[in-house]
Amino acid sequence: MTVSSSRANEGLCYWAAAAVLLVTACGGKERPPSLKDETFLQDATVVIHPRPDGSVDAAGDDAASLDAANLDAAPLDGHVVGPIEAGIVDAGRPDPLVGALHKACPEMPPFDAMLCYATEKGHPADTAVYRNMDVRNGVMFQFAIDAAHRQFDSIASFQGHIWKLRVIAPLGQELKVGSYSSGSNDGASLTFAWDEGQCDGAQSATFDIFAISWDDKNIPTHAAIDFKHHCGDLNAPALLAEYRLFSSRP
Repeated sequence: MTVSSSRANEGLCYWAAAAVLLVTACGGKERPPSLKDETFLQDATVVIHPRPDGSVDAAGDDAASLDAANLDAAPLDGHVVGPIEAGIVDAGRPDPLVGALHKACPEMPPFDAMLCYATEKGHPADTAVYRNMDVRNGVMFQFAIDAAHRQFDSIASFQGHIWKLRVIAPLGQELKVGSYSSGSNDGASLTFAWDEGQCDGAQSATFDIFAISWDDKNIPTHAAIDFKHHCGDLNAPALLAEYRLFSSRP
């Protein structure tokens, strides 16, 4: 896989736990300054840059672990110690939102990194301008998983806009393929903040993990997560989203 940018290219920064991997879409006229929370980045950060020929190289303390960052092959497959995609889970999404999501998300797999969503009227993110965040659109991503493999964090950034996603497995469990709900009272949760804001109070979600894996340095290597997010309880207006990291899943 390669990281490419066909449109505008802007900056990113994000806090992280343990080890972090930064996917960068470069190639525009100018690269803007990083966001102010850059100090949260860890020493294990790996930065992936596209070359003009479409290949990539890596810079950072763990660059060698990426085998010169030749991502045309499945990245880090030889190092994966976490669970790998193992089936299809029906998200049971409402039809109007599915149609809106397909309209908002025209990019096709494989994805290096992508976050795309649609909203019902009444969800606070319904006023947000950007819906399709993809490295091919100049968006930058950063992501991390904690040492217990229970919490996955990701941020996308474009022209000063930020989208934050946090996914947490049930208490005592690692992240793995399956369907989850914050209403199950088992500790599973998903929180989301978008470019125009976040929920003022409580938030809830149901989510399907189709793929999640990491290498022996706790750097995420694959993720495919669909989620339905609500500000309030699960009956509140919904935001329907897809998140992909080094994934061939549509």
